[in-house]
Amino acid sequence: MSVVTQRLSACLLVGFLAFAGCSGPPDETVAAGGVVHLDGKPVEGVTVSLIPQSSVRGPGGYGVSDAEGKFTLSSGPETIGVMPGTYRVMFQKMRQKDGSPIPPDVMAADIDIINQLPAVYSSPENTPISATIPNPDGDFLFELKSR
Repeated sequence: MSVVTQRLSACLLVGFLAFAGCSGPPDETVAAGGVVHLDGKPVEGVTVSLIPQSSVRGPGGYGVSDAEGKFTLSSGPETIGVMPGTYRVMFQKMRQKDGSPIPPDVMAADIDIINQLPAVYSSPENTPISATIPNPDGDFLFELKSR
C-alpha cells in the first residue's frame, strides 16, 4: 500500500468517525464488542470500524482493541453501542514505519504511517468480514490472517 493510499485511508477513517460523532446519539443502540486475533493471537491497537449496510438506521460504529484484543463498539464519542443491523467490518492498525505508535500530539496525516494488517481488511468493499448486531452468540471473535 502506498503512502498516499495509507494517508487517504487514515483520512477517510477520521472522516467516518467524525461523521458518526456528528450524527447525534442514536436511540435503541445495542451493546456490542468482542476480541480481535491475528493468526490466532490477540492483537492490541486495532481500530474496528463498522460500515452500515442498507438496512441500518444511523451511523456505523468503532472501537479499539486493548492488550487482550478486546474492544467495545461505540456509535459516537458519548454513545456506547451501535444500531441493530448488518455491517461490513474493517480493521486497521496504523503505526509509524518503524512500527512504533503514532505519538498523541502528532496528526497521522502529517507523518509516514503504515497499516500493519493486510490491506483487504481495511477496505469497505473488499473486507471479507461482516457482522450482524445483535450477535446471537454474544461477543464477536474476529480471526484475521496475516496471509
